[in-house]
Amino acid sequence: MANHHKQNGVHLERDKGDPHENVKLKSPHLGKQGANLTTAILSVIAVMFAIFCAAFRSSLLHHGQSFWISSGDFIARQWGHFYDYFEGNFAKMGIALHCLSVLEHWLLGGLFLIIDLTGRPKFITKYKVQLDQTEIPADKLRRTLWTVFLNQTIYNVPILIGLYYAAVRRGCGSTVEELPTFQTALYHLAVFVVVEEIGFYYSHRLLHHPFLYKNVHKMHHEWTAPIGLVTMYAHPVENLLASSLPAITGPLLVGSHLLTFHIWLLLAQYVSMIHHSGYHLPLLPSPEAHDYHHLKLLHHPWLYKRIHKIHHEWTAPIGLVSLYSHPFESFLSNTFPAVLGVVIAGSHMLVASLWFQLALTVTTITHSGYHLPLLPSPEFHDYHHLKFNNNYGVLGILDWLHGTDVNFRKSKQFQRHKALLGVKPLNEVIPDNTK
Repeated sequence: MANHHKQNGVHLERDKGDPHENVKLKSPHLGKQGANLTTAILSVIAVMFAIFCAAFRSSLLHHGQSFWISSGDFIARQWGHFYDYFEGNFAKMGIALHCLSVLEHWLLGGLFLIIDLTGRPKFITKYKVQLDQTEIPADKLRRTLWTVFLNQTIYNVPILIGLYYAAVRRGCGSTVEELPTFQTALYHLAVFVVVEEIGFYYSHRLLHHPFLYKNVHKMHHEWTAPIGLVTMYAHPVENLLASSLPAITGPLLVGSHLLTFHIWLLLAQYVSMIHHSGYHLPLLPSPEAHDYHHLKLLHHPWLYKRIHKIHHEWTAPIGLVSLYSHPFESFLSNTFPAVLGVVIAGSHMLVASLWFQLALTVTTITHSGYHLPLLPSPEFHDYHHLKFNNNYGVLGILDWLHGTDVNFRKSKQFQRHKALLGVKPLNEVIPDNTK
């Protein structure tokens, strides 16, 4: 018999495997042979595309570089104005870019929150990942918003100070002349993604240790159905360990330009917001996996009770929950993974800042609870909020390696974990009750 658990007034069933989850969908028109034919055609197309990319690699890089240069003139002029306005003061520019990231986070997360609270527009609500989780407790929402505000203002101050001295010591550029080439920017961003995935996955696993989960990470898991703003709803320790450090380490390691730094943070924020949004929108990353993680009720007791429990208060997360976490969790799972790539690459200040902004945007979307067209899928992280001990990472590579995505791969959320290219919600394309 399945085990049951009740949290936040919601009756939840422990994951013992849905008898319908392993039933594969069959096309009423193509059948098995048609499905095999489709797979074969897609495989041939993939091989041809790979050969094309290999054969025309130099040409593609040339055109990419040409585009970068042409658009780079505009970017360089705007960055020059920005640089001159702050008289080249690295600290002031960093603070301004951080304020821009905060503004972007609240705008995107606030947009998802309005949809959650009003149920409008109706055409978006049908993309909700957990359709049965539509009510948002007012007291929990107020606590979440206040925690997110504290994480972004008070608790992030020492992180920003430390980041400033680390970036200066690493030699991260900030001038127009130090703006990176197209290839360098791509290399830096690739490093950021790898470093953050490693930093976030293992810091996240660490937060599921009984002591840390109980005192730090449990806060973030209050949301079993996350919303966008839950991205930064975490204990201050988690905010540092899992949010800040993984994001900033990459740019610092490679000595990224401030612009690359900022682009990366924007990307990371964007992905996290999508993962916590609660919506699986067309052409966006799937939130199913992380949404499932938020609902799963099996965390390492010590870490969950003290740290990660805060973030998991939202089993059906919303956008603003992306940063709702214990300060320790915020550092370990958010800040540290995001910074690591910047450190490795030694990115220019501009590149690093764009990276941070992008990272924050993505994390907001992944917490939003909506799987919308053309946006990253929030299914992966939404599953984490749903099932707790699955899907610890961002890309899913380390979860596959360590086997922490086994249940997810058997679920309906996994079938929906893809970019939505049409307008019909994946909840309707792949319903839970498919026989």
